[in-house]
Amino acid sequence: MEFRLLGPVCVLADGESALDLGPHQQQAVLAMCMLASPRPMSPSRIIEALWEDEPPAGALNTVQAYVSKLRRILEPGRVRAVAPRVLVSKLGGYALVIPAESLDLTRARTHAAQGARLLRLGDLSGARDELRRALAEWRGDPLSGFEEDSWAREEISHLGELRLALVEDTAEAELGLGIGAGMVPELTRLLAALPLRERLRRLRAHALYQAGRQADALATLAEGRRLLVEELGLDPDPSSRELERAILSQDPSLIPRGTVTAAPAAPAAPAAPAAPVPEAPPLVGRGRESALLSEAVAAADHRVVLIAGEPGIGKTSLAEEAARAARGREHRRERHEQDRHQQFWTLPHVPQALA
Repeated sequence: MEFRLLGPVCVLADGESALDLGPHQQQAVLAMCMLASPRPMSPSRIIEALWEDEPPAGALNTVQAYVSKLRRILEPGRVRAVAPRVLVSKLGGYALVIPAESLDLTRARTHAAQGARLLRLGDLSGARDELRRALAEWRGDPLSGFEEDSWAREEISHLGELRLALVEDTAEAELGLGIGAGMVPELTRLLAALPLRERLRRLRAHALYQAGRQADALATLAEGRRLLVEELGLDPDPSSRELERAILSQDPSLIPRGTVTAAPAAPAAPAAPAAPVPEAPPLVGRGRESALLSEAVAAADHRVVLIAGEPGIGKTSLAEEAARAARGREHRRERHEQDRHQQFWTLPHVPQALA
């Protein structure tokens, strides 16, 4: 059997058909035992959760009846003389005794712990895979159907925080691999719901930068700074300010390169002409502006282009890129003139009759 609570609470027989777990309160008893597994759940805690401050006189008998019915559902072939093996009585209450891999929450926590360990060790690819496996255990909102129950609200909040941390760790791993752009949609959705969560905002800004959207990345951080100041009277933490500085300077570490393994030394070969080395990396997120400047540089008439904007958004870098393009165009024109002049003097002699 497979037990699930990271979505609608259900138990699958043979991994396929869902068992009928009975009425809402009976399902709640099983859900609480799933959350506590393998620890026992005390009858008093179950009673408090089901009826809060006003339990009926026969509350304990009702809980015992729920447990008895659940045992028949989980072990339909068991005879009364045989002790239950799944939902058992222990010192302290009722415990769900199942293999760790049979509960989706346990599987998610196992993958999450392994992913966090690999992330600390710097194994970004392995961490991403483990974290993705943990996230795959969610089939919707955890404890779906119990949102109105007081006992479930804290658990739902805790499980939501677990999933959010998994998303953030996954984004961190993918950003470290240079493939964080694919996380933008989910990070955007989550940030809309949690606009004051700074780590989430930094991850979205970094992912936007890797997607070539430098202006949007800076706007994301600026919006976070405004919200913190206006709503909490706080400044962003140093990590947010450092990321903003790195984006403004187009720090190459924001888009890491793959590691190249050195090959064994080979016999020296004749030197070949060195390939030209670019003076600076191409600008990120400024394709439209670069195209307009290139058009102005290539025009036959003399044009004046005004570059305006707030300090620190990259105006100087954009102008320098245009200047490099202009120098390169002038160099190619001079080389073309030299080649044409050389070809003129090396033309074969043309007979006078054909002149």
